[in-house]
Amino acid sequence: MARDQSEAIRQIMLETARVQLAELTAGIEFWSGWVQRTARFAQEASKSLLAASERKESADQMVARLIDSNREYLHQVTELPNLAVARFNAEVRKSAPLRARRRRAARAKS
Repeated sequence: MARDQSEAIRQIMLETARVQLAELTAGIEFWSGWVQRTARFAQEASKSLLAASERKESADQMVARLIDSNREYLHQVTELPNLAVARFNAEVRKSAPLRARRRRAARAKS
């Protein structure tokens, strides 16, 4: 019985670690995506402001570019939670077949 209890605790600890690693991976997916998209937006905004300050484009053109850039940025950023959830689910699914095989093997021994 102690061995069964010990194995159950071991399985709980492994499952907890798998979920935590999936969570970390999803978080990395989210924040790295946020950094990339925000950096791109900042670069585009800087280009627009520089062009306007050097009078290479009108204020109307600058505002239009900033609005377009901001719209694209917001669209991309709002996709990030879904991408993170998909990554989390994919990571959790990776370990699911392994867990199922172990359960079947344990049941077969009974």
